[in-house]
Amino acid sequence: MLHHRGCNLGLASRSGSDLELERVVVRPSSGTVYIIRTALPHMLGCEGDVVTLAAEAERRGLPYLAVFCASKFGQVGLTRALDHELREQGIRCTNICPGGVATNFALEQGGVRTTEGPG
Repeated sequence: MLHHRGCNLGLASRSGSDLELERVVVRPSSGTVYIIRTALPHMLGCEGDVVTLAAEAERRGLPYLAVFCASKFGQVGLTRALDHELREQGIRCTNICPGGVATNFALEQGGVRTTEGPG
């Protein structure tokens, strides 16, 4: 099972409505939990892998992306905890954290990437 989700809210640590914060942190994290919880009964008794995608942001905080980083930290924490819970039952849980990619998401206002790439 592989699950990926992502959204961002720039300076949400200082601005943004409660609804916007929920959209960035609560809903995506809940979605990951619901998907894994739905898949687990079908995986138990078999060997298998749960793979979630986060971002390099989980390894270090990024300026102007505090809420995005908090969301990704949660994704990684969930995956690591589930790995400890499920490993003895033959289910490995792994998190893939790719580095920055020059996508529209990363380049939009408030993003931390540029089209020029590393200098």
